[in-house]
Amino acid sequence: MTSQDRIEKIYFSNNDNFADIFNYYLFDGKKIINVDDLSDIDKELIIDDKSLTKRERDILKTATIKYDNLNNKTYIVLGIENQTNIDYKMIIRIMGYDYFNYYNQIQNIENGNKDGKIKVGRSFNKNNKLNPVITLVIYYGTRRWDSSKDLYSILKIENEELKRFIPNYFINIIEPYNMTNEDFNKLNYNNQAVFELIKYSNDKDKMYELISTKYHYINSIPARLINEVTKAELKIEESEGKIDMCKAIDDMRKESMAEGEARGMAAGEAKALNQNIKTMYKNGFDVETIARALSLDLGFVKKVLA
Repeated sequence: MTSQDRIEKIYFSNNDNFADIFNYYLFDGKKIINVDDLSDIDKELIIDDKSLTKRERDILKTATIKYDNLNNKTYIVLGIENQTNIDYKMIIRIMGYDYFNYYNQIQNIENGNKDGKIKVGRSFNKNNKLNPVITLVIYYGTRRWDSSKDLYSILKIENEELKRFIPNYFINIIEPYNMTNEDFNKLNYNNQAVFELIKYSNDKDKMYELISTKYHYINSIPARLINEVTKAELKIEESEGKIDMCKAIDDMRKESMAEGEARGMAAGEAKALNQNIKTMYKNGFDVETIARALSLDLGFVKKVLA
């Protein structure tokens, strides 16, 4: 597991961030899912006790939702799958995860615990109901998700009449690339910062503007997630509870300037060099080409662009 995988799981294991992202996606930002109504459940799914086929979800919780004035409640299973890269078999993966959850619910009913005794061999019948399972894919990439979002799109169906006999399946996905200011405003502060800064991670000037005007201070965990996903290489102290993002960026810029000055440049020359690097990058030159063209160390160019 990479450091980015770990911080993604830690971040959305937090009930505030978890409830907020599902309220945004399912209920247009309305506070329907409450933090206190979330419970963690086992992420390891065993489909068959004999074959011990196992699958593990990234994050899995149950939510209790009140749906009328009589305090009647419904229970749903909510899962998050964090995705750094585009996966062209994602729809099949999600189908499998959801299937395992439903199958495990049936197993729990058939092997139900009553009066402290396990009743083995009970049959699932027409009176039994399963809790709905909703899986949300969080995609951290900065380009459009061009993989399938439904089963039909990866099936070879040459006769359209067959479609009515083949159930379709869809994935729920959040892509910062497609999010708007209206979307960001429906999220809590942490989720706003994470997704808006990810969206603009390839536009460093926009990132600096957002941090200096909107996201000056960010809690440690979301700050680390932003750092991992955007590859900003911001210096974040382990002991800090909140991160001064402006200071972190200023430190990064000063370090870059200091490296330029250490190469025998005056402050003005170092600043001009940094600007040239950024201009070339904006115009489509990759970091290797910039380093060769300006006779610079590749690591130095990457730090200027971070």
